[in-house]
Amino acid sequence: VVNDPVLQEIAARHCKSAAQAALKWLVQQPDMIVVPRALEAAQIAENLTLFDFELSEDEMSRISALRDRNLRVVDPAVRRPIWDVG
Repeated sequence: VVNDPVLQEIAARHCKSAAQAALKWLVQQPDMIVVPRALEAAQIAENLTLFDFELSEDEMSRISALRDRNLRVVDPAVRRPIWDVG
């Protein structure tokens, strides 16, 4: 996802990373609870800087449109929950 040109363009406009733009899209969703996963201090610090910018309605729509491509962005063989044994 972070290599997507749409996310990269939107992120650059806000001087943020594509990961921050994607996470901000989630945070701005109505009735959404976001629990980001971060293992390193730098990732945690980056996640905490989500509240100094807002995505416009157009940017939200453009990012939302990325869902319609039916692409898998996580390899379940590598990054699945420990309780998911299937």
